Amino acid sequence: MCRSIDMLSSHFDLLLVICFMKSGLLYLVFIAFVGIAGGCVDTKKEKVDSRNYTSVRFEKDTINLGCVKIGEKVPAKFAYTNTGKYPLIIRNVRTTCGCTEVVWDKNPLLSQQSDSIQVVFTGENKGYFKKSVFVVCNIWKKVHQLHIVGNVVD
Repeated sequence: MCRSIDMLSSHFDLLLVICFMKSGLLYLVFIAFVGIAGGCVDTKKEKVDSRNYTSVRFEKDTINLGCVKIGEKVPAKFAYTNTGKYPLIIRNVRTTCGCTEVVWDKNPLLSQQSDSIQVVFTGENKGYFKKSVFVVCNIWKKVHQLHIVGNVVD
């Protein structure tokens, strides 16, 4: 008997929720909550960080290495220019796998100066590859993504 009352109670609760949703009251409460929460975003940090944003232009975002033999090390160079008014600071360069090594100058690059990121790919697995290189720096989107592509053959 108690079990059927509990089931009836839970069905009643579900019915109440459906009625509220249909009436739009729950929807209005949700919109009000989102509006209040949206107004609580801390914009101070964004303003402070944006004072030092610069911009960068890479000659190429993707370099095709063509056919690479298994075990062969193939270098590539991503040339870039600081096109902003503040020094460009590359904080980190990450790759998607251990088959790709990177070297870059860790010193700030002044406005309108150019440099390059050196990438060395080692062909390990036969077939097409597309590897990403993530450049973390003081630009508006914080990370610039580069790619090397090619085909590893015997």
